[in-house]
Amino acid sequence: MDDETDGVGEMESRLIDDEYSTDTTVRIHEIEQLSDKFPKQSWSFTLPGSLSVRDVKTLFVAPGQYDPPYALDKNYRSLEWGASGAETEFLIQLGSDLSSGLLLAALAQLAKRARQQLGGHPLDDESLTRDGAHYRATYALAMAYEIVVREDLRVVSESQSSSPLTYSFQFTNGEHQFEADVTLTDQGVAVTRVKWIRDGTSS
Repeated sequence: MDDETDGVGEMESRLIDDEYSTDTTVRIHEIEQLSDKFPKQSWSFTLPGSLSVRDVKTLFVAPGQYDPPYALDKNYRSLEWGASGAETEFLIQLGSDLSSGLLLAALAQLAKRARQQLGGHPLDDESLTRDGAHYRATYALAMAYEIVVREDLRVVSESQSSSPLTYSFQFTNGEHQFEADVTLTDQGVAVTRVKWIRDGTSS
């Protein structure tokens, strides 16, 4: 009986280690202390397929460098309700400023692998539009700052640039100011960066 129990435990362990996801979302919050209620700014993106903790760490740990202060949470959700699917979300609270160059370089490699797993088909983000960028921006703000109600956000100003395609927004909810950039990388991944602006400066 003990052998049977051990076998079940080993199988459950393998299932946890080998979780497959239809999509993986990564959110990186820049903070100063773990007790901080709101991040200074937040970065987020979604890729098809699964990512490991090792994959995710390449986004904020430079090769050959010591790990910066960080806390990492991983949430996994499996759905079997008419349609089948599984989603993983990583939330990283990073105790240092994130290097956008490091993030984008690592993301390029992860996106390349994701496209190969899709048989070379384009990623969903490649058809990014202004409305799609607006949706991502307001969603990212609501996820990063609990004071944000998406329906209360009003666009104060916006702009669009190319090479790479980037939609930039300034929002207000009548009391606070926020900014957001949604950039489409060369590999077809939409990366969203959001900030809460206080007194004309970033939070």
